[in-house]
Amino acid sequence: MPKIIIFVGPQGSGKSLQALIISKLFKAKVIKAIPYTLIHLLWIKAIVNLAKIVGKTISVKVYEDAPPITLPTPALSKRLMPLYILMHIVTLFIDNMILFLRLLGARSAIVIEDEGFIYKHLADLLYWCRDVRTRDTYLLLKIFINLALRSLYLVHHKSILFFVYDYDILRLRYWKQREYDRRRKVEQRNYIVFQLALYKAIGADCVVDAGRSVKETLKDIITCLKLH
Repeated sequence: MPKIIIFVGPQGSGKSLQALIISKLFKAKVIKAIPYTLIHLLWIKAIVNLAKIVGKTISVKVYEDAPPITLPTPALSKRLMPLYILMHIVTLFIDNMILFLRLLGARSAIVIEDEGFIYKHLADLLYWCRDVRTRDTYLLLKIFINLALRSLYLVHHKSILFFVYDYDILRLRYWKQREYDRRRKVEQRNYIVFQLALYKAIGADCVVDAGRSVKETLKDIITCLKLH
C-alpha cells in the first residue's frame, strides 16, 4: 500500500500546484475527491430548482467578486438539511471506497489527494449547518462527524498537510488568478476563517505557511513530510 499525502487548505492556497510539483519530483500520483465535489454541486442545483418551483428563494452574496446567487430560503434550507447531511454520509462512503481502490491500484509509492478529502466534507457541511439547530440535524451531524474522523484512521501510511494562509494575502492571490482564469471566485473572509479554524481544531501532521513563495513552501513540505 502506498503512502498517501492529504493536502488541506482553502481554494487558491496552492495545493494543486504543490501536488503537481511533488508528483514530478517524487513520481507521485495525484488524485482528487471528484465524487464529493460532483454530488455536492448536483445537490445545490437540485435544491435551488426545487426552491424556484415552490417560490421560496433568496439572493445571497457568496463570492466577493460575483453577484448574489439564488438559494432556498432559510426555512426551506432548514427542512432540507437532514437530506443534505445524508447526502454527505453517502458520498463519504463512496469517496472512501474509491480512495481505497485507487490506493490498491496505485503503482506509485506516494499518492497525493489535493482536495482536502474528509476535511473538505466537514468544512462545507458544518459551515452550511452552523445556524440550523434542530434535533434531527444535530444527530445526523454527530453521525457524520464520527464516521468522517474514523475513516481517517482507516487510511494507513498517511500524512495530512495543512496549508495555513493569511486571508488578506489569499484574497490578493484570488484577484491575481482571476486575471487569467475568470472562473476563479473570491471566497469571503468569514468562510475562509471558518475553514482555517476547523482545520486547526482537527489537527494535522504538518503545517506550512503557504503565503510565501512556491519554492519556500515546497521546501517546507519536503522537510515536513521527510520526502527524499
